[in-house]
Amino acid sequence: MALRIFSTLDDLIACSEDELKRSIGNVPYNTLIEYILYLRQKLGERDGLNELGCQDPADHHQKVPDFTPTKLRTGFEVHATFLYRAGTNDFSFNLMKDKQFYLFHVSLRQGEGQVVMNSRDGAWGKEVRAMLPTLRDNKLHAVNIKCCEEEFKVQIAGKWLETTFPYRYPLSDVAEVKLIHGSEGNMWTSLSVVQAPLTPLLPALDTTYPVKIRPGTTIHAMFLYQEGSGKFNLNLMKNFPEEKFFILHADIRPSQEKIILNTNPNDHWEAEERYLLGVQLKPGEIHPFRVECGVEEFRIVIGDNDELTRKFRYRYPLDDVSEVMLSHGSMGNKWVSLCTSVSGR
Repeated sequence: MALRIFSTLDDLIACSEDELKRSIGNVPYNTLIEYILYLRQKLGERDGLNELGCQDPADHHQKVPDFTPTKLRTGFEVHATFLYRAGTNDFSFNLMKDKQFYLFHVSLRQGEGQVVMNSRDGAWGKEVRAMLPTLRDNKLHAVNIKCCEEEFKVQIAGKWLETTFPYRYPLSDVAEVKLIHGSEGNMWTSLSVVQAPLTPLLPALDTTYPVKIRPGTTIHAMFLYQEGSGKFNLNLMKNFPEEKFFILHADIRPSQEKIILNTNPNDHWEAEERYLLGVQLKPGEIHPFRVECGVEEFRIVIGDNDELTRKFRYRYPLDDVSEVMLSHGSMGNKWVSLCTSVSGR
């Protein structure tokens, strides 16, 4: 029996108890949980709550420690996420030589609409400023710091800053990351270092690419969405094309606003898991897609909002993956980039 999706909250409220029981009686567990989350989101929009149905999302996120030891070299990237709260004081990301020596300071100043970059060895140096992308209240946003040959490049909320920051001190002097969380419940919620440069597998002109992955590997892809496209997907394959063995099938279906996760050992589709897409695909725009390989599961993220992570437990050994296979869809929809990285804390 299919799950009835009520189009408005009024429809749900007016529904009789018997009708509601008939609607959800035989629904798969994952679909039911997904629908409950959907209802909680809609109720939150009506009542001024957040997606988790509570007034304070800080109850569901943990702060990253203020100081985290790290070593960097050319080609490394530092990835972090923060929960943004409107009205926060300035908050910042810092690469430190010691507790007082700022090799690279990135201050996010929403009140000014600016990102201020600088260094400090006793006294602050000359500021380098850039426009701060729009931040959404009560939402997670990502910051990526890329260590290039002669400069840092900074990405915030999915957008690379046009202004870079040339190294003023040796990159090898970095000893720790210092995070200043701000106020009003604003906080940094995750921090990791990519220990090797991204390994490009494309440009994505063909459809199949050899790859070896393990726990800690992340597959980074981007697709150009075109309105009217049919379903398109990213697949992790075993011994393709000799076998049609899908270790992961991540199928994006825009018309249904769903992503379908499944496996297929040689022409036999198994139990699929369906999730709301959770992001608005804008025609003509490029959207990021990420598959993180954990110890026991894949974590799939569309867009730059880690709150929308979809988890899919391994059904077959990760070591068996030998290729990435891409299906581009139709109407000019296509995957435009693909690469891998290996990360660690």
